[in-house]
Amino acid sequence: MSGRVADQKLFEDIDERWQRADEWSFPKSISIGWPINGTPKAEDFRRFSIQYYQASRSICEIVSGNKIEDFVASYPIIYLFRHSVELALKAVVLHQTGSSKGGHDLATLAGMVKGLPEWAESWIAELHRLDERSTGLRYPDTDVAFFEAGSLLPDWLEKTERLHSALLALSQTRV
Repeated sequence: MSGRVADQKLFEDIDERWQRADEWSFPKSISIGWPINGTPKAEDFRRFSIQYYQASRSICEIVSGNKIEDFVASYPIIYLFRHSVELALKAVVLHQTGSSKGGHDLATLAGMVKGLPEWAESWIAELHRLDERSTGLRYPDTDVAFFEAGSLLPDWLEKTERLHSALLALSQTRV
């Protein structure tokens, strides 16, 4: 990085400097692309869901390695997981109905899904009650239901894997 800060952009065009053999090679980057052509498909929501889920799990690994305090990472972990569930539900709804309606309301989205196990409905309802409008985990306001509850990290990892896997399976299953 060179030149005056005022002349630099936060993002730059991707060019030959970004080339690498695979996703584990260098150089690393923070970049996005919009490969969606036309109306998003169930697979597009599914792919985004997986990315948010993996980011949530990666932060859990950082917590587990004592590189950040658990209380510092809790909101981002839960937000990323909640968003992965929202996107996975949208993938299922789109796959089952052909419609991508539903907004950010997990209860409404879950109610549109056919074949959702009872335990999954219950866990999604907990996430919904925690942050009904999908803003409370992102902003320091009163949208998060106040209560003291939590999950020990190993239990959280097991339960979130179970829920996310179930939703992804429904996003590809014929009803």
